[in-house]
Amino acid sequence: MGCLMKSAIAMPSLSDEHFVLQMDGQVKSQHRRFVDAVIAGLLLRYQFPQHDIKVRETQTSAHVDEVMQGTVVH
Repeated sequence: MGCLMKSAIAMPSLSDEHFVLQMDGQVKSQHRRFVDAVIAGLLLRYQFPQHDIKVRETQTSAHVDEVMQGTVVH
């Protein structure tokens, strides 16, 4: 019987996936895990309920740098 799990080599790399936390369109932080970004977003939402808080997904570290610099917002 074969193993049901894929090997690390066969799995797509998630290291290129990042999440940024934005408050009123300004990037506040970058996270490697979605859960960490959501927790940070909920804490900001609790502290600043009148502000627009969003978690955005980015695919490559170069794209994260562009978002962090404010050149790309999707």
